[in-house]
Amino acid sequence: LVKGQVYSLWGALVLIFLLMLLLWRSAGSALLCMIPNISPVLLIFIVMGVFGLWLDMGTAMIASVAVGIAVDDTIHVYHGYISRKHAGVRPVQALARTFSQAGRAVVTTTIILSAQFMILVTSLFQPTTHFGLLTSIGLWAALVFDLLLLPAIIILSATIRTGFSRSKLA
Repeated sequence: LVKGQVYSLWGALVLIFLLMLLLWRSAGSALLCMIPNISPVLLIFIVMGVFGLWLDMGTAMIASVAVGIAVDDTIHVYHGYISRKHAGVRPVQALARTFSQAGRAVVTTTIILSAQFMILVTSLFQPTTHFGLLTSIGLWAALVFDLLLLPAIIILSATIRTGFSRSKLA
């Protein structure tokens, strides 16, 4: 089960990277977008380890669901940023405008999906309970990483590219 989960997760991450590479036409952008997509999965496995939850049939699917939702959120945020950036908007303003539109959609989606997965916590079947709780945690982690980590990485990379000049960012 663990071996299959590892192969499946790596396969999904490689495929997501290739699709982002095709979408953004930039290896740097694809790599940048992979960071907030991998982070929720790592957090879920850390939570499982801390609370002694074993990888079983219910918890084995969590990484795939978390990555799928994280990718969706990342595409919304990064696409909004890139389109505004290509239109000539400065990085900080591009992120602010992206948050005013895509940010709302990403938060709303997370609230709705998380509430639906939390219903599974009422199950008497332990793997289903763990699946619901951990998937909900993964969804919120994906939201936090996409709304906090991704913009921080974007601004950091924009700062490095522009030679640490504040006036070019704001």
